[in-house]
Amino acid sequence: MHNRCTCEIKLDPFTLSETRSYFLSKNITLNENHILEIYMALGGIPYYLKYVKPGLSAHENIQQILFDDKAPLKDEFTKLFQSLFKSAQAYIELITVIARKKIGLSRTELAVKAKLSQGGGRLTKRLQQLMQTNFIVQYIPYEKSQGEYYKVIDEFCLFYLYWMKSVKNKVITRDHWLKQCQKPEYHVWSGYAFEAVCHKHIHLILGALHITTAEHISAWRMTAKTKTKQGAQIDLLIDRTDNAITICEIKYTDKPFLIDKTYADKLQKKMVVFSQETSTKKQLFLNMISANGIVDNNYSRALINASITLKDLFE
Repeated sequence: MHNRCTCEIKLDPFTLSETRSYFLSKNITLNENHILEIYMALGGIPYYLKYVKPGLSAHENIQQILFDDKAPLKDEFTKLFQSLFKSAQAYIELITVIARKKIGLSRTELAVKAKLSQGGGRLTKRLQQLMQTNFIVQYIPYEKSQGEYYKVIDEFCLFYLYWMKSVKNKVITRDHWLKQCQKPEYHVWSGYAFEAVCHKHIHLILGALHITTAEHISAWRMTAKTKTKQGAQIDLLIDRTDNAITICEIKYTDKPFLIDKTYADKLQKKMVVFSQETSTKKQLFLNMISANGIVDNNYSRALINASITLKDLFE
């Protein structure tokens, strides 16, 4: 078959809705929260999803697919990179560095941390190939004309780097994943993974918010350079052509997210920092993307213009 490849076809992962339909075709009946948890571990890759078994919960499926002695995807991460890249270890090291920060790393930071020169093309080539394979995404922060950032958006890679790499070649108990879900690290990973899921469903988020004028979509952060100055980080920023900016706070919780006084103050300060640092005159709208919605109280009513839930991501 040498030289007989006439075209390449890019196949996108299943969406959450397509994943649910696929499960139903296999007589797997899981609710949206269980489907989301499996999706945050495996992504929307049909080859991975075929190992999900009916009659098991999300936790049980993740355990048997990724952690048990004969788990079918136990060694998938290394095999995946070896099948895609000639210098697999170099790509593994690069994506490991990028995954350390939820908001991603700048090209300059990567050149230092990955010990690669920005010249010579090696870093550029590797980043391009990681983007082409949908492992990472590139974005330029709001109001910047250059200075690319890169963040990991592949759910399976994130899961492996957070949970599997550290226990490789160790004896794993049958309730290993259930125990990990009780740890504080679980909330860090699930927040990161849920953001990756939201990125893949941005068209549904825009639709649910009735936004048809998105000009620029990115994250945003400002690092405090002095003790007297406050920093801020925005999970999702939608710059619109109707003289408005939608700012989205993304939270993954298994129950409605509570905005109390402390968190309300944090959100208000974030908006103030963004306004001051960008000097924007545009109308700002603050929205929440929370898997299971938000608690209706005085703080949420005063601050949040709209709430996106898991139901919106399954449309």
